[in-house]
Amino acid sequence: MTRMTTDVDALSTFLQTGLVTALVSLLTFFGILVALLVIDLELALVVFATLPLLVIGTVFFRRQSVKAYELARDRVSAVNADLQENVAGLRIVQAFRREESGRRRFAERSDAYWQARVRGQWLISIYFPFVQLLSSVAAALVLIVGAGRVSDGTLTAGALVAYLLYIDLFFAPVQQLSQVFDGYQQATVSLRRVQELLREPTTTPLAPAPREVRELRGDIAFEDVSFHYAPADQPEEALSGVNLRIPAG
Repeated sequence: MTRMTTDVDALSTFLQTGLVTALVSLLTFFGILVALLVIDLELALVVFATLPLLVIGTVFFRRQSVKAYELARDRVSAVNADLQENVAGLRIVQAFRREESGRRRFAERSDAYWQARVRGQWLISIYFPFVQLLSSVAAALVLIVGAGRVSDGTLTAGALVAYLLYIDLFFAPVQQLSQVFDGYQQATVSLRRVQELLREPTTTPLAPAPREVRELRGDIAFEDVSFHYAPADQPEEALSGVNLRIPAG
C-alpha cells in the first residue's frame, strides 16, 4: 500500500518541482562561476579552495541520507501495513481481545519510523548549515585577500564589493540544490521500491503451452480437479477428485 501511495507521491513531487529547481540552480551556479573567473582569477581560486570541503561533505551526506531514507521507507511501510490489517480485520481483533497488543505493536512501529525520520532530518540540519559556513568562510577569505589588493592598488573597492555579492549568489544555488537533493534522495528510494513491486513475479505463472480458446458456450466444468498448497513435493491435497458442472447462466 505504501509503495502505491507515499512512494508514488514522493516521486511525483520531485518530478513536478525538483527537476525545474535543480535546472535553474545549475544554470545559476555555472553562470556565477564564469562571472567569478572573469572578474578576478586570483579571488576565484580563493573561493574554489572551499569546494573540496563542499564535495566531501556532499558525498558524506548522500551516503548517510540514502541509508536513512531507505530505512524510513521500509518502516513506514510496516506502519501502513499494520494499520491497514488492523482496520480491515477490526472485528477479528475485537473478537480475540487483541486491541492492546495491536496498539502496542503499532506504537512500536510508529516510534521506529519516527526515529528513522529524525535521523534523516538530523543529517539535513548538519549539512545545510555546513554549506552556509563554507559560504561565510569563502567571503572572509576573499575579503582578507581583496583588502590587501585594494591597498596595493591592484583591485578596486567596487570590484571587491561586487565579488562579495557574487559569492552569496554562488553559494545560494548550492543550498537550493541541497534542498532538491533531499527530495531527490526520497524519490530515488521510492522509485527503487516501486520498481521492485513492478518486478515482483506473479504467483500464478503462465502456462508453458496454453490451449487455444476457440469457442465459449458459457458452461463451467471441473473434471477430476485437485489442488494443493506449495511446496509441490507435499502429497497432501486440499481438494481431490472434484467434479462439478455449472450450466450457462
